[in-house]
Amino acid sequence: MPGLAFPHTFERLPNGNVLATMQAKGPGLEPPGGLAEFRDDGTPVRWASAANDVDPGARPYSLVILPDDDRIIVSCGRMARPANIGVASDLDHAGFVMQLWRLSDLRLLKTVTLPVPPGARANIDRNPYEVRKTKAGEILLSTGAGGLYRISGLDPDVFRAELVFDFGAGAYLPVIVDRYWIQAVSSLRRVVALDVSNARKPFEISRVQFDDRQAPHWLGLDERSNRIVVANGNGDSEARLWMLRMDPMSGLLSFDSTFHDPGNDRPGVSFEREQWPHGTTGRGVPHGSVFVQ
Repeated sequence: MPGLAFPHTFERLPNGNVLATMQAKGPGLEPPGGLAEFRDDGTPVRWASAANDVDPGARPYSLVILPDDDRIIVSCGRMARPANIGVASDLDHAGFVMQLWRLSDLRLLKTVTLPVPPGARANIDRNPYEVRKTKAGEILLSTGAGGLYRISGLDPDVFRAELVFDFGAGAYLPVIVDRYWIQAVSSLRRVVALDVSNARKPFEISRVQFDDRQAPHWLGLDERSNRIVVANGNGDSEARLWMLRMDPMSGLLSFDSTFHDPGNDRPGVSFEREQWPHGTTGRGVPHGSVFVQ
């Protein structure tokens, strides 16, 4: 990709191509990044920089495509750079902005900061990560610091965000089931379900709490059964996959006790082992997980 590097999130466009957020530019993976459109064989079609005056170090992280409105909404949080890349730029930071783009010509229209209202936790705006469109058409964005923002206004003059919920600590991947926003809150070792039918005033409807060795990070949803796979983050947490069940009527989250290792009735599947079907390769670290139909 000329001038851009380090892709993170991929979404299918109405024309069949794929639009990706690019976290960086050049071999040193320096900010700012941008957006890039690819064909399925990886051929680049078009691309544009996320350079702006509000945050010169913007690193596009995730995106929502709104074809009917000719818009793209992009969050700008930082993904960890590979360890073999050199010293980070002075512009490198956790991120605190979101962007409004025009889909038809891939033009950046507006960059705005996420507000921190009086009384909110310090830095709750940091690392704008996952942006999603709810079933009701609302746009919500969760930050790595544990804030949930509602995004409104698809014209540059009115594009804005408002803080609507505080998860209390670092939050990572969400999934949506019906009117429920389900969020991994890693440092508090829980997965939380919010009722977001009123996106201005979400409220917690249920949660599952994990033990001290867990750090739920990645969520993957099977829309046919409303099961949710949960992977821990890297680091000192246990290398383990869990499965949750989500009742779309009540919003109740629960552990799927049928998902477990053979001969062990503890919920979840352990990757803390030496032997695998493909050989003696030692401990695995499950992360990105999806259901394949």
